Amino acid sequence: EPPAPGRPYTPSVLMPVELNANESQYIQEVEGALEDSGLRPSGRQDSEYTLTFSLEDGPVNADSTLKLFRGRQEVAGAFARVGGPRIVFSRRAVVRESFQRALADFEHQISGIAPRSRGGERPRYEDDRREPRDADYRDAPGLQEPEYR
Repeated sequence: EPPAPGRPYTPSVLMPVELNANESQYIQEVEGALEDSGLRPSGRQDSEYTLTFSLEDGPVNADSTLKLFRGRQEVAGAFARVGGPRIVFSRRAVVRESFQRALADFEHQISGIAPRSRGGERPRYEDDRREPRDADYRDAPGLQEPEYR
């Protein structure tokens, strides 16, 4: 969607709708991280990015996964697993620690994504139609080489 007159373009992120109890408890912190990085959480299907979020706890571990996609390409992803015997006595604390670890990694990865979406800092190519190579990111200040998982 076009920005209002006089306002800069802010890329939107399609947020997950069906959340479990753990995910519902922490989704606002994820939204805040996106906003802090210059992205706008949205419910619109035509968003530039899509977020997936999973926070599951089992008998031994709590697993948190955050992924940001642009089209079918993953542009950021974080996973954290915390657990062990202490989950029996302090499940909520273990779930929270798992989420915080994943969110910290995710925040680091999404910093700077919005400027690239707006056409700000990004690698320059002789032929702008080609896909960026890893070497392009080394020469562009402020950009991180993409991680492939």
